Amino acid sequence: MTKLHHTARLLILRLCLFSIYSGVVAYAGTNDLPMHTVWQMQIGDPEFHYVANTLAIKPNKEGFYIAGSSMNPAQPSESGKFWLWEVDREGRLAGHQQIKNPLGESPMLPSLFAHVKDMVTTETARLYLLVEYKQNETFLVSVDETGKQVAPHKIAITNSNTSIARMIKTMDKNLYLLGQQSVDPVVIKTDLNGRVIWEKVVDIPRRHSGDPAVLVDGMATTQGGLIVVGNSAAADSFFVGPSVLSLVKLDREGKLLTSATIDGRHGKIVIRPSGGYALAYTQFERDAGQEWLQIPTVAIVDDSLKLVRVKKLDSIPQGLAEVHLVALPNEGLLLAGSRNNRLWLVRLDRELETKWEYWADNAEKQAWAWKCSSVLVEDDVYVLTSIFGSDAQARPLFKVGLLRLRP
Repeated sequence: MTKLHHTARLLILRLCLFSIYSGVVAYAGTNDLPMHTVWQMQIGDPEFHYVANTLAIKPNKEGFYIAGSSMNPAQPSESGKFWLWEVDREGRLAGHQQIKNPLGESPMLPSLFAHVKDMVTTETARLYLLVEYKQNETFLVSVDETGKQVAPHKIAITNSNTSIARMIKTMDKNLYLLGQQSVDPVVIKTDLNGRVIWEKVVDIPRRHSGDPAVLVDGMATTQGGLIVVGNSAAADSFFVGPSVLSLVKLDREGKLLTSATIDGRHGKIVIRPSGGYALAYTQFERDAGQEWLQIPTVAIVDDSLKLVRVKKLDSIPQGLAEVHLVALPNEGLLLAGSRNNRLWLVRLDRELETKWEYWADNAEKQAWAWKCSSVLVEDDVYVLTSIFGSDAQARPLFKVGLLRLRP
């Protein structure tokens, strides 16, 4: 991939930290050993802030793509750029390039409506990125197997007040896009050129009429349809307090098959190899002082979306951010989240019993981002996160971090 001149100063800090961990609860059993940090790597620059957006495994599993955004407080004209990095499985930077902006190079700060929303890879080694350059201006950017960017395709959404958040590969080699139109969640199916096949508003339960609702996660089903997780709460309490979490199954044409609701928010869903689904979410409960407690929770639901089992992880300290979920080959689950300057992981077995908990410290004692994503490659777990720290002059500094963890 082409290396651009202003990233020649890119600093890659690869820290091999063997067996550095704390707060581990371990139990006996094959492949149930606690994790240790094999290495950490960081992508940073003295002048630029880099924020991690999303992570994807290369088709050959020899490395990863990381997409992110950059800001330069001293030179706003250099802000609002989007980047694609390639990293091998040993944490070495293999290449990087700027994701071209079809709207021009006007200054623009990455924000809720302006960053790389998602990316997926295909069996032909092509990479697809969902990029929203500003609200209602969403493009599908593809990178071929040689690393060359193909002309982006604007997604022609019928409702101009639509924001897209997620992208999922379908069984028939198309794409599902999850988004929001005004206060309503929407699913859009497109081909690999961004041409809309169908567009459906998803009707999910709400506590009160008019409450905003959004789709927060989803998975393609083996039948070619889609299961999505929706979140609805009052506009003035969308991040804290009571919320309705909905599970909705759609067929390949977007027709409703079945749905269910749970009290919670921030849902992440995975398909279990033996059937059914696992769901990670946050429950809110009042403490004795009437303050909201955030309790990470995991549930197993069957194919009909009936709740089978629920486990509250109430041993986790308060303030844990949104939890990411990975399904393990042996029916177990791995959850990752962050709190202050520590990364938290917990391994559950198929019955949702805790096998171990693991806290990973940032090498520079800087704060992990509130949001992270993780993937499983063979026996290793790779976790992508943003790092919030400061430079020598105590000015804020944002970097991209990637960790490799191993049992």
